[in-house]
Formats: sequence, structure tokens, C-alpha cells
Amino acid sequence: MVRRPRPWSSEKVLSLPPELASFIQWNPVRWLLGCRPFGSVEVSTSDPGAGRPRIVHIGSDSQFLQFAAKSFESVAPGANEYIVLTDSDPAQLRFPIPEGTVQVVSPYPRGLLKIGLGLGRCDMIIAHSMTAHAALAFVLARKRVATVWSGWGFDYYGSDKSPNDGLLGDATRSLSQTLARREVVGQRPLNRAVDSLWNPFARMLIRRAAARANYFSAPVPTDEQVFRNRFPRFQGKYRQLSYASVNDTFALGGAPNGDFEGILIGNSASLANNHLEAFEMLSRVGIGNRKVVVPLSYGDLAYRDVLLACGRELFGDAFRPLVQPLPLDEYATLVANCDIVIMNHKRQQALGNIGAALYHGAHVFFDPVNPAFTFLRSRGAAVYSVAQLQRNGIPARRATAEEVTNNRRVLESFWGTDQVRRNVERLLAPR
Repeated sequence: MVRRPRPWSSEKVLSLPPELASFIQWNPVRWLLGCRPFGSVEVSTSDPGAGRPRIVHIGSDSQFLQFAAKSFESVAPGANEYIVLTDSDPAQLRFPIPEGTVQVVSPYPRGLLKIGLGLGRCDMIIAHSMTAHAALAFVLARKRVATVWSGWGFDYYGSDKSPNDGLLGDATRSLSQTLARREVVGQRPLNRAVDSLWNPFARMLIRRAAARANYFSAPVPTDEQVFRNRFPRFQGKYRQLSYASVNDTFALGGAPNGDFEGILIGNSASLANNHLEAFEMLSRVGIGNRKVVVPLSYGDLAYRDVLLACGRELFGDAFRPLVQPLPLDEYATLVANCDIVIMNHKRQQALGNIGAALYHGAHVFFDPVNPAFTFLRSRGAAVYSVAQLQRNGIPARRATAEEVTNNRRVLESFWGTDQVRRNVERLLAPR
């Protein structure tokens, strides 16, 4: 019988690595892997059909996976299945997948064995950010299965030593070391022992996944070289995928409502934001009558607590930390009221906030080594370095109408609905 060629066929294959074989054979780990049933829920009853490809998406319960599901379903209806890394019931996801088969797998080590069971016969596997679970799926994939590492940033920046290696300012790096020492002292011996086994194994899996990956995508293409530097065994191609569109994200919230004028700093309670350096800079240049808005609703709680104390000391009543998640439209309106945005990351991060700020006429300031800054400036966007903020102080007014129009053009050219769809079509086009 002659076998019909499949799209996206791969020429690379990896056998099961001996480290993985011995790991799975280790009895305590086998017990951990098998201690929770594999749940699933059928959201759509449509049959992909014998000739239609099967695409398996692996990711966390997030708005990004939900957005990707919408994009892929518009291009390949009925072909998509989802493995969501969560301990929630599949029918109670925080960000429900509207169509397709949804399976849930524990994000902890015990969920690894379920990954192999969830793959079945598929033509493409897409990791929406790389985790040990998605890496295992890549390693186990058959030769003909195309594998796509759709990175978010945290999964390829830094080094094996630390995800923040080379990304922190002096003050933040010093704080990071202090917090790390406290965490080690407070950690239970059993947890420390498990981490000493799990972390090297997860890193090994992810390196193997990079070698097996046929395609890599990042939020901005200037991250491609960052990825290749971190994972030199990657020999695949770059393909652009996006987790946002202008209409679905950046344009939300309407125009600024005039409740206040704000300075937005960062996007989360993660060290890569380099908040301490941004706080110190602002305290020197002055904030005028503006509020200092700092999103801290997710991330490192110990780091968040330090920022809360530092922000209140420096800015008093003008400090407005956001420690609880907000609905997307409400958060978008808050961002629209901030005419100054400081993203002090040395890595690409917070593009949703950046896009919304540019769309609504804010001045956005970056660390100049940030690849997102390089990318946006190369496309003609009006963006600025933090050195300009230090030198010239806070701008007196919002971006001009001409600057806003230009920035919206830049956003539409890369994140427009039609372009986002074309990116998916190009990825899925038969080879």
C-alpha cells in the first residue's frame, strides 16, 4: 500500500534518550507519574475527517492558548486538539477553549506519562511555551510529526544556571540573591531533594526538544538569535506566530477616561522587570502629579512584597500597585490612562501592555538592549530608551496625533487580524 504524504513531514527523529528511559523506569517516579486520571472534554463534535491533519497544542490555561485556539480554528477548523497543563477540571478552565477536544494534564511531574497517551496519531505538535511536558512530547514524536516551539520568552532567555542570567540590573540582582538564600533556608529537605532530581532532568528534556524542533516562533523575530544562541542544536526554521491582534487586545479599553494620569512600570512581579532600577530613576526625575501604576498580580510573592514596601516609601500615596487580577477590558482602560510606560526589561516581555500603550498614545521607554525595542524601532515606531527619560525627564504631554497614527500603522502591519491569520496559514501550508 502506498502511503499518502503528510504535510509538515520532518526529516529528523530522536530515539528515546537513555536518561529518559531510566527516569521512567525508576519506581518512585512511575508512581508520581501515574497517580491522577487523564481527563478530557469534547467541546466540538465535528469530525476532522480522514484526510484532515491533526494538530496537538500543548500549553497552560491562559488567554494566550485561548487566542491561539481561535486563530488556528479559523484556518484549520476541526483539526485542533489541546493538552492543557492544569489541575483544574477540563470543563472549568479559567480560559475555556471554544472548539476542539480538550484534555487536561497535571503540570507537575506526575503528569508527564499522560503526555504520551494524549498524543496518539498526530501530524503537528505545537508547544505554546516550552515546558518539560511539551519537551517530552517533542522527544516522543514520530519522524513524520512536525514540531513547533512557539516561545514566550521565559523558555529561552537566561541560561541553565538561571532563567534571569544576564537580565538583571545591579540592585535587582543583589535582591535576587538575597531572596534565593531565604528560599533555600525555608525549603523542606524533601522538596530540595526532588528539585535536585527534577531540574536537571527537565533541562535535559528541553535541550532535546530544541534539537527535535522543526520550527521556532517568538513574539518578535529579533528573538530568533537569542533562541539560537541559547540552543545551538536547533537546526529548524523560524515561523512567526502571534498571541495578540490589534482588535482583540491593543485596541481594548477605548480612549483614556481622564480618571488620572499614570506612569506604568513593568507587567508582573518578576525580577526581569528590574523594578528597583526603574523606581530609583523615577525618584530622581520626578513624577509630577502622576500615579505610579505597577502590575504585581502574578509572579514571585516575596519579590512583590519587597516592591510594595519600596514603592510606598518612594512614592507615598501616588504608588498604585495592582495585586489582584483585573478583567481584560478594565485593565486595558487602566493602561490607556497611563501616558508614560517604562518597560525596564533586558528581554522581550509585556508586548500586550506595550502594544496597548502605543495604540493609545503613551510614550514607551525601554532598556535599549531589549530586542522588542530594536524590533519596534526598526519598523518605524516612536519608542524611546530609558536613557532618554533620564536625560530629558517626563514628557509634558501624550504622543502627537501623527505619532499615534504612525504607531498604530506599525502595530497593524505586524499584529493585524489578517496578518495573524496569514502567519498560521504559512505554518500549516503543505511542504
